Amino acid sequence: MKEPSYLQSILKIGRSSWLKKEQLQSGINLQQNLNRSLMMTYLKHTGRYKHAQLNKKTLKEIQVLYIKEQERIADFVPIGSEEDERLIQKMNKKVAGEHEEKVLEEPDSTKVKQEGNKESTRKRPGRRLKMKAIKKSRMQKTDSDLEKEEHLKTFLKIVPDEEGIIDYEVLEKKIPITNWESKFYHLDRHGAECIYYRIFRSDESSRWIKTFSEMVKMFDRLDLEELYNLVMQRFKSTTPEGVNLVLWGDLRTMFDANIEDELWQNQERWNLKSWNFYENCGVHTLTLEDGTEIHMLVEIKYPLIKETLERMMSLKLIAESARESAYNLLRFIQKQIDEYGSNDGSEKDL
Repeated sequence: MKEPSYLQSILKIGRSSWLKKEQLQSGINLQQNLNRSLMMTYLKHTGRYKHAQLNKKTLKEIQVLYIKEQERIADFVPIGSEEDERLIQKMNKKVAGEHEEKVLEEPDSTKVKQEGNKESTRKRPGRRLKMKAIKKSRMQKTDSDLEKEEHLKTFLKIVPDEEGIIDYEVLEKKIPITNWESKFYHLDRHGAECIYYRIFRSDESSRWIKTFSEMVKMFDRLDLEELYNLVMQRFKSTTPEGVNLVLWGDLRTMFDANIEDELWQNQERWNLKSWNFYENCGVHTLTLEDGTEIHMLVEIKYPLIKETLERMMSLKLIAESARESAYNLLRFIQKQIDEYGSNDGSEKDL
């Protein structure tokens, strides 16, 4: 028996509504999985969590850890920075005021004995004297850091971004990367092929970028992490080829460097050309004379030998400005050089 036309219309509307709900739920689940993957990658690269630990947690638990880690980084004050100087001066003024109001005395040891366990629950006057000594020592250390910073300036070359390659206004408007593709294009008069990568974002916008080096100049850290996850996920069970292999290799070197990789071999033969720092994404790039570019995260130690590290310092770090983050990178590289020196019994002053 054929169903009446009005019943067919109702069933058609019902099926259409069900399909829309399914598509919407599928999109929500896909976005949640992507967000979970991005937050897990961020937490792993802070060095505080391992994949096995995070994989057992729910999305809500990972979100809580992600927010806490963001707050911890936001509250971090580097030693020797202007903010650190201000806090130390404030503490020293407070200690000096307390010293004028009250003379510091050592506790009576006999009285402490008689009070027994109460000694651990009350403040001892002598403790304040010790705290003042600690603060004084910290202030002296900061002065030493400032002297070292003056020395570090000799390894820094300031080149302002006059061309405006880094668009900080765009970076502040965070729009997640959702997909990417690579293509060859014939652009010059000789018909030479050029590689271009197309980056898609969640607001349905897209942009063509010629090289990974341009991405480093334009992206922030989260952009790079999102792209890394997308590329690694696509080639999880297959091997990248051609231009995809280039992008895959650059991202793998940056986020998952392996000392066994051919890239790190024969460093004694490397002819260094330049060493650049990009504060927008926390990346420094070492360029060789043969055109090879090695992109590295500022907080990760890579398989660079002592001679390479020393030549990097001699080459000078090119940065847009003399910010604390640039000095922190120079200190990090110098620390690695010093560690090589301590291992072979030699010493090198900063």
